[in-house]
Amino acid sequence: MVGTKRELFFAQSLVNAGVSVYASDYADFQVQDYLFEIGGKNKTAKQIAKISQPAILVKDDILIGDQNTIPLYCFGFCY
Repeated sequence: MVGTKRELFFAQSLVNAGVSVYASDYADFQVQDYLFEIGGKNKTAKQIAKISQPAILVKDDILIGDQNTIPLYCFGFCY
């Protein structure tokens, strides 16, 4: 249930900012050429490691991102 809320927050934040968000076969969402995998602070890049497209982890319960990780709350600023 928590995962669904995270994914809904991510999608709604971008859609309300006028960005097209699509479902993906390899991650949770695709936005333009980027794949986004949404999860909690312990989410690993295992699911997106073998994908040739640029992929970004979006994690809840973290304050600062690094490399290909962005905190979930940052997408709230898009709205």
